[in-house]
Formats: sequence, structure tokens, C-alpha cells
Amino acid sequence: MAQTAGVAAHSLPTFVPVQHQRRHPSKHRLFFLELSQALFDFVVQLLPTAEELAVKEDVRKLLERLIRTIQPESRLLSFGSTANGFSLRNSGKLPPPGQCARC
Repeated sequence: MAQTAGVAAHSLPTFVPVQHQRRHPSKHRLFFLELSQALFDFVVQLLPTAEELAVKEDVRKLLERLIRTIQPESRLLSFGSTANGFSLRNSGKLPPPGQCARC
């Protein structure tokens, strides 16, 4: 056996611990950026349009004026998802008469 600096050439291999396989940080970042964009694109489609929000507010104001003809001190307020900004497109709308199986 040949020796190099007093060590046998056929000595046991050095133990190298197996590291846990992890994605490179930039791959994680790219994944989360792509996921965030996909979720954003999906949610944006569900949000009410500015026109729909304006129509809801116009209807609320009209109903409030009608109610005030009977009860001058009354107010009609938005509530729930319309008030807190979590409403979805077309939420709160009733289908035309006769077109709802549960109505």
C-alpha cells in the first residue's frame, strides 16, 4: 500500500453527512411570486366592478329616500360584505322571478 504523509492510500472514505435536499431560496421565491400572482388574478375576477358598486350605492340611497318619506329620521345603511368590502361580483342579487328553483 502506498502511503502519503503517513496515511494509507486505501483508508476508509471520509463520512460526509447527507444534507437535506432544499430548494434554492430563489426557487422558493419564484414559486411564491407565481402563486401570489395566480391567486391575485383569480380573486380579481370575483370582485365587483366599480359600476356594480356604484349601482348598489345608488339603490341604497334611493331606498333610503323612500323610507325617509315615511320615517324622516330613519337611515338605511349597508351591512355585511357590502359594508366591509368583502362582497363578490353579483352577490346579493336575486334572480328574476320564476328562475330560481329554491325561491
